[in-house]
Amino acid sequence: MNPNMPLWRRLFTPPVFEDEDKTRTGRTLHTILLIMLGSTLFAYFSLIFDFALVRLIAISTIVVIELVSFTILHSGRVKQAALTLCSLSWLVLVAALTVTGGVDGSAMPVQVLIVLIAGLILGGSTGLIFAGLSTLAGLGMMIAELNGVLP
Repeated sequence: MNPNMPLWRRLFTPPVFEDEDKTRTGRTLHTILLIMLGSTLFAYFSLIFDFALVRLIAISTIVVIELVSFTILHSGRVKQAALTLCSLSWLVLVAALTVTGGVDGSAMPVQVLIVLIAGLILGGSTGLIFAGLSTLAGLGMMIAELNGVLP
């Protein structure tokens, strides 16, 4: 990629590598990151109508994770970028759900997206690991809710 290219243009240009498979995977992850970044920035605007500090912190953290994943991706480390995106986003999501709404939280279905991204980019076995972790986290939140530990 041309280092003289403006930053905004580099952000929208998918990476190209010598390995065709790596380029395909990188382009897929790049598209996912752009969609996630757009959705996350849209979520910032929703805070105007329904402000919550926990939501602001979670959204801000996700934006940082997405930008870090972009940087890692464009440095040529596609799998590391995907692992960073999936694992850190999953942790932030579980933490936010634990604090805000548990299993009834509106962000609970987002775990499915993280599992799908992990499976698509990192492979089926990694997707299954994230699915298992999400199931355990959901079960833990459900038990905590039943026992009155979560709000």
